[in-house]
Amino acid sequence: MDGSWMKKIGNGILDLVYPPGLYCISCGKITDGKRTYGLCNDCMAAVNWITERRCGNRRAFLWVRNNGSTLVSQLINVVVFNLLAFSGVYPARTIVEILIFGYATFVA
Repeated sequence: MDGSWMKKIGNGILDLVYPPGLYCISCGKITDGKRTYGLCNDCMAAVNWITERRCGNRRAFLWVRNNGSTLVSQLINVVVFNLLAFSGVYPARTIVEILIFGYATFVA
């Protein structure tokens, strides 16, 4: 499969959310229907930094960003849930062990 069907579905969803021919969100002119983030051509030219790459190759650190955000969110999840569930039930040392092994279970 070449993925063109996914592009068609994505463009169809984008057309539902932001149909071509709507007004510019900045100045109110009618847009030309291109995918210009809701801006007309004049406003797009005025803020051309929207389409420029600012950090080089953005896909280079995609794996690190995805895994880093997962590790942080799982840490928050384990700490909040286990503290709410076990505070006052077990001593602090046991809760720390539960946090460590609970986080290790999520990450492993």
